[in-house]
Amino acid sequence: MNYTVVWRREAEDQFTVLWIRSVNKNAMTGYMDQIDRILGRDPHDQGESRNENTRLAFFRPLVVRYQIDETAKTVYVVSVKWVGS
Repeated sequence: MNYTVVWRREAEDQFTVLWIRSVNKNAMTGYMDQIDRILGRDPHDQGESRNENTRLAFFRPLVVRYQIDETAKTVYVVSVKWVGS
């Protein structure tokens, strides 16, 4: 089952700050691509539930909080933070 992955503005801004600070920008871009790919396939199997439609998933070195809109088959990334390896 495929979902569309949409990064909310706040999450995009957070990722941009991490990317700017990163020594390896290619790796950071790869992390974002990996998150999009995995969440696009099956967001329900990632991480752990926080409430009815919000989940928290670790994609080391990042942690992502996201919401699933099952009706629209869309995943909204609402925040991303650096947690390290």
